[in-house]
Amino acid sequence: MTAVPTGTRALALQRDGHRCARCGQSVLNAPGSLHHRKPRGMGGSGDPRVSDPRNLVLLCGTGTTGCHGWVESHRELSYASGWLLRSLDDLDEPLIPLWGDAFALTVDGERVAA
Repeated sequence: MTAVPTGTRALALQRDGHRCARCGQSVLNAPGSLHHRKPRGMGGSGDPRVSDPRNLVLLCGTGTTGCHGWVESHRELSYASGWLLRSLDDLDEPLIPLWGDAFALTVDGERVAA
């Protein structure tokens, strides 16, 4: 598995304000995890986009619970709303949170209205 560099992890957590980017729940005192919008694939990946800040988003729960679990178990809806990306999709694809105000992620760790 490819580890996310510490600086990139900190950038994503700060950008998302330690809140789930999909529902807004704080993950300071609840489970949360960095989600790879473009999955790493079996055994990790040497692709540098794996750890690009645009590919990482903080979600509540784990891969089976909370919003992270929802994304993993509702794959077609997740592709349609930007939470998952296919291998040829651009990392600049916007995300649509539950409140509906789409945003895009930048390589320097910012959110911009989409």
